[in-house]
Amino acid sequence: MLVKSLINQYPTRAKVASLPSGKKDISEVYEAFGRDEVARIISEAKPANEGDVYDLEENADEVLDILMGNYDHGYEVGMGKLTDGIFHPTSDGGLIILTGRPNSGKTDFLNCMMAHLMYNCNKRVAFFSFEKPIKGKHVREIARIALGVENTETMDGNESPEEARLVNRHALKFLMSHMVDFDTKSRLPDSKYITELAESEMRKKKQKIDFLVIDPYVFINVTEGGSRATETEKVKLMLTRLQQWSRAHHVWTVVVAHPRIQYKDGHEAFPPLDLYSIAGSAQWANLADYLLTVTRVNKPQEGKTYSIVEMLKVRDQEFCRPGKVYYMRQPCGRYDERASEEECIAEVLYAKVLPKDEEPWEKG
Repeated sequence: MLVKSLINQYPTRAKVASLPSGKKDISEVYEAFGRDEVARIISEAKPANEGDVYDLEENADEVLDILMGNYDHGYEVGMGKLTDGIFHPTSDGGLIILTGRPNSGKTDFLNCMMAHLMYNCNKRVAFFSFEKPIKGKHVREIARIALGVENTETMDGNESPEEARLVNRHALKFLMSHMVDFDTKSRLPDSKYITELAESEMRKKKQKIDFLVIDPYVFINVTEGGSRATETEKVKLMLTRLQQWSRAHHVWTVVVAHPRIQYKDGHEAFPPLDLYSIAGSAQWANLADYLLTVTRVNKPQEGKTYSIVEMLKVRDQEFCRPGKVYYMRQPCGRYDERASEEECIAEVLYAKVLPKDEEPWEKG
């Protein structure tokens, strides 16, 4: 903060020096290396705003690598080719916004996707899940998805209690190194507190966090902009802060946001959600790197549901692009992609479950 303050006071004169690793100030440099090293550091100090310009000559090797195709091409989530067509993340990090009407399965779908990322991509996921106040039950939901069972107590009747305990213990051991659940009972968190807690966890465990889930946004105390800022200004500042932090730390921050109040079109159905349906501000769409909606289609008479996930915005469309994917939800909580809505309807009518939809992802 002092550095930033000095730069603001002396914008044309200030220069920034880089100290050797482990040295916090110039006196420590002098004590360790002598006056010549101090003189070198001062002579090589650069104007404060020099880092704001991407110099092609200085970065020629990096640009050439990109021209030759040597850069991050992302990874498959593990939910299938259709899902990869609308969501194919790299390791750069950024802001993902997920929305949907109440009881549409937003948290349910997100749990499944994060479970895939943990098990199939070896990613570490941190949850600020206000929808899941009992954290042990949240862990159970992720374990059910991975194990392919509705009941972890008996593994759907296929194991004895002793055998089920061994399976659960194995699943828990995996999740202990891949899943973090923050419990903020002491205060209503703001974006600064959330990112600081995530950074603290990374330092403490010496493990990177790849995905940070905030579910839902309405539980965040939006302090950006002060008391005089409008809701639109507050949302913009909050999302900008989260996006910049996410890119700096190569973390994908997922924010679940509710749409504004919807009214049915006549007596038939609600109108479809679009980019600007989220309550509060159009900045949700403007600042998102990915923006997707979840819609649940209920067929209670058959005891089955299927969901429609639509990606409305993809900032970098090299590896994926906006589109729609249909999913069958299994009793264990898995969302399995299907090629068409007709395929989902036929599957609902015959109440079938494919063998792969019930197989555990990890043996042990």
